[in-house]
Amino acid sequence: MIPSEKKSESFFRIQFLMGSLQLSRIFSQPELTYISACDIDSATDSIDEYIKTGFFKSLDVCGGENIRPFEAFIPLYRKAEHYGLTKIIHVGESGSADDVRKAVEVLGLDEVHHGIGAATSKDTMRFLADNHIQLNVCSSSNVMLRYAKDYEHHPIKTLVENGVEVTINTDDLLIFNSSIENEYLKLYKAGTLSVEQLEEIRLRGLNGKRELL
Repeated sequence: MIPSEKKSESFFRIQFLMGSLQLSRIFSQPELTYISACDIDSATDSIDEYIKTGFFKSLDVCGGENIRPFEAFIPLYRKAEHYGLTKIIHVGESGSADDVRKAVEVLGLDEVHHGIGAATSKDTMRFLADNHIQLNVCSSSNVMLRYAKDYEHHPIKTLVENGVEVTINTDDLLIFNSSIENEYLKLYKAGTLSVEQLEEIRLRGLNGKRELL
């Protein structure tokens, strides 16, 4: 008889093999990313040229969450809105639930990279769920950088239980030495999410919205 733990690992490996076959039918979605300390005037002046190449499908701002107020990035996100790009920002990794909600409201976001700070507020989670704002969560990154205690108590559990749409990602494949497949396994083995919850998240990641590799 195969031990249950081995069965679960085999299940996820088979699922990801099947998923990889689907990936051949998914178009690449390159992201135009600026750091939060960038020269915003210069970025706003040059962004049209980049977007008009047709290469980029989304806009993101990453880096320190407290370097600038969200309002400073409005010109960039208005350009992204004009061209139909998916609007994303890194927020709520170290920041609060209020930060996550404010970023969504001020910049008209479609998704949030990280966003785990939202798990501390029922109101913010309800807002995200009602408006179908996807959070692209990176559990190993959060644990290693100490934004989450461990996998068992990772905020993704609270987010999912409150109806927030999430994907599971690595943040950086090389730095955190983990594949997306392993991220799923870690959360399953820790008892954070069930097979059914993980399968729903996996399908969401394959069906149209990007994952933060």
